[in-house]
Amino acid sequence: MTPPRVQPEQPDMHTISFDAILSGLQARGLKRTHALTCLLREMLADARPRTLAEWAACSSLRERSEVTVYRLMLRLEQEGVVRRVNPGGRTTRFCLASDNHSDCLVLCRTCGDLRPLTVPLPNQALVTEVENRSGWQNFASAWSSSVYARAAD
Repeated sequence: MTPPRVQPEQPDMHTISFDAILSGLQARGLKRTHALTCLLREMLADARPRTLAEWAACSSLRERSEVTVYRLMLRLEQEGVVRRVNPGGRTTRFCLASDNHSDCLVLCRTCGDLRPLTVPLPNQALVTEVENRSGWQNFASAWSSSVYARAAD
C-alpha cells in the first residue's frame, strides 16, 4: 500500500499579496486583464462575501458588465482563488478563498449579513482526521458548514 500523496499547502488568500495571486494565475494560463486586476484588488481590499451585483458596482468595475464579472468569478473559483457562498436560499455571494479550517461564515437571521465565525467548530478535528487518513488536501475549502444565528449587536 502506497502512502497518500501529500500536496504542498497553498497560502491563505487573505494573507497573500496581489502580485502573488496574479502571478499564480498567470502561471496557470490566465491573461492579466484590466477587469481581472480590478476585481482582485477590490476583493483584497474588502474580504466580505458580496453578490455579483455588489462586486460589479465597485468603482473600478463599473465599466464592466455583470456578465464579465460573473465569468471572471467562475474562472477564479475554478482556480481556487474565489469561494462561492450560498447562504441558504439567498443570493449567491463570492469572496476570496481561504485554506483556513476555521474560515466559517455565520448568516445573521435578522439582517442577512454574513460574518466570519472566530471560534473553531467541532468539525475541525474531523476535517483534519479525514485529510490525514485519506490523503485528500484542502478538504475544508469544499466543506459546507451552514451556521445561522442572530447577531449579538
